Amino acid sequence: QPWTATLKGCCRAGNMKAFQLTTTVDLTRQSLRSPAFRSLPVITVGKMSMGSNMTMGSDLVHVDLPARDSMGNSARYWRMAQGAELGTAMALPTSAVFFSGTDYLSGRLSVNVSQLAEGSHPVVVQASVTGAMVPVDFLLKVVSAEDKSMMPMFVGDIGDSSAGTGMTELMGYVGYEVFFTLTARSPRPGGDIAEGEGGIRAFSKPVGLFFTNWRMVGDATRAADVRWTPAEDQVGTHVMCYQAVDSHANRLSSEQQCVRMVIHPMSGAPRFVSPAPGSTFNMYMRNMSSFTISAESDNPYDTLIIEPTMPLMHGQEMSAMAESMGRVRATDMASRAVVMTEFMWNADTNFGGYSEQICFRLTNPIGNAAPASSSDLCVMVVVPRCKYVAQGADQDVKQIGEIFGLDWLTIWGSNVQLETMYPMRGDEVTVGRLYTVLPGDTLVHIARELETTVTLLRRLNWDLKTERAAKNLEPYSQICIFPNTCAHL
Repeated sequence: QPWTATLKGCCRAGNMKAFQLTTTVDLTRQSLRSPAFRSLPVITVGKMSMGSNMTMGSDLVHVDLPARDSMGNSARYWRMAQGAELGTAMALPTSAVFFSGTDYLSGRLSVNVSQLAEGSHPVVVQASVTGAMVPVDFLLKVVSAEDKSMMPMFVGDIGDSSAGTGMTELMGYVGYEVFFTLTARSPRPGGDIAEGEGGIRAFSKPVGLFFTNWRMVGDATRAADVRWTPAEDQVGTHVMCYQAVDSHANRLSSEQQCVRMVIHPMSGAPRFVSPAPGSTFNMYMRNMSSFTISAESDNPYDTLIIEPTMPLMHGQEMSAMAESMGRVRATDMASRAVVMTEFMWNADTNFGGYSEQICFRLTNPIGNAAPASSSDLCVMVVVPRCKYVAQGADQDVKQIGEIFGLDWLTIWGSNVQLETMYPMRGDEVTVGRLYTVLPGDTLVHIARELETTVTLLRRLNWDLKTERAAKNLEPYSQICIFPNTCAHL
């Protein structure tokens, strides 16, 4: 049989009267975890002014009574206490305090302030989990319409009292800081929010959560930052309720506000989005070329860094990283972290035939309790031999010849597709001919046969710079040549 336990004592917060709580627990359930209520011990609500703007239902106030166990699991349902469960509290009219519709499944209590006198009213509510009923005994403090108009209110992204949108939900990850700001304002003439922790009060804070940087941010307005780095055993949903209190001798407090923080396990490693691994990028000589590298993480709090695995050479460079998505504050809207950078290179005229694998590393190393992770991406960067891309802007074939230090008439004769001396911007211009290496060929032999020099052959072919490469030409490979067509004239 379920076990019934009663706790009696003195005194309730706010009215110094005795209380009595009754709970029912099935002790045969070994996995039972009782929910704990996160709501305030005294919840203030205000009566409505009797103006012409009164509408049907405008005298209803909603109060959240979140109840969750140590694993973040919510109670199954809520109900008003009855009979002996009320203890020393008096049952309030069911038309004054009740759960409307399906609100009993979420713990959202409706209060009809027009049916309650000003003052403090003890309220007892039971929350149910499998195997237990757990009570909460709190005071519902009803203030006049005049006092309601002067009650402190929260403004900003969290708990905006004017928004009426219910409980704010924030997302966090194990090992990453959850950071947001609470801001409260007093509308009372000459009033202010009390300083420090007396001005913004939080109850049932998760272990490790703290307030810091209390400050004035405007007339009668104060703010405090909330910071929390969840641990592995804090995965799940956590609710924190809070209120603002003014500094007047006859202190007024705000309505209760609550924030729901959903903590996820550590996310997987960040990943590259583009380009695809093994992609090849052609980067033409004397033409600033680039490609975009982008990466993302399912964790919007990740700080992503993309960098080459080896130092870049030959004037190659990467742009500053641009973070297009990501979070610093828990109230930021990004659903994931995204970062992008550009690989850029203006290859000089002696890089034809360059072909190298360049690798990049993605890491998330900065300032998190979570372990750093990384992944690599490799691509091929190729500079086509004997090719140049026209730049337009009145650039003619003569100027292209000057860029490469080559005879422009030979270039002109090699590009029969050009209708004028002025190629269009983006047109591919041949600045030599491709020669297929035959077995036994050497640079000396090729230079002699084509009336050119070994020095020019090496200048036109980056991969023939070394003596070893020049002496071991791969049969049937191609190299760029620029024959002396005028040698026998």
